[in-house]
Amino acid sequence: MATASTLAHPCLARLGSIRAALALLVTLASASCTSAEEDADASSQAAAESGDTDTETETGEPDPTQPLGERPAYGYACDQAPVPTGLYVDDVAPDVVGLDQWGEPISLHADLCERTVLLVRAGFDCGQCNEEAPKYAALVEQYGDQGFTVLTMLHDSTRTIAAEDLNLWANVHGLSHPVVLDNAFELSDTYWPGFAGRPISKLLGPGAVVLRDSPSIEDIAAVFE
Repeated sequence: MATASTLAHPCLARLGSIRAALALLVTLASASCTSAEEDADASSQAAAESGDTDTETETGEPDPTQPLGERPAYGYACDQAPVPTGLYVDDVAPDVVGLDQWGEPISLHADLCERTVLLVRAGFDCGQCNEEAPKYAALVEQYGDQGFTVLTMLHDSTRTIAAEDLNLWANVHGLSHPVVLDNAFELSDTYWPGFAGRPISKLLGPGAVVLRDSPSIEDIAAVFE
């Protein structure tokens, strides 16, 4: 008569076979993962060495914190540098110099002097600013060939923003005009000293001459029609 121990032998033998098969699968999977990681590292290194940078996310969508498209060629300097005289209508406004969403310096006087420019102070956390931004983008699309552009000075009242925030703002709203950092109103305080409101804007003509304070969309369109 067979004992319990002799009946258990076939089961133990089968368990041993299963364990061996599982161990083999783990070994093969580990080798496959290591190979895939090595291939990925090699691809990343090759891309870095070639200077090829990827601005897409893992889903294949454009990264909203990176610049979309090439930086426009501004270069609209006046024959003579404007001499600031004030902030009121018919005055020559002060210069604005900041880093745009492409990480390049831009100057109102040196780069946009011959253009009609809407200076805008906007807040990343400002609902009305977010509502108005696409309207300004549409104006640039409509009147850009006639020399109109917007220069947005962007901040956030709750935190210090960085370059990727400029890109996020510009890309979400479809902006092709320059957006510059304005943390703590470091730029816009020149135009609206001691005033923390936003959005607020000032329309400048060629030569940085002040045309109007807080213009409406209709006011801006009237300049070109």
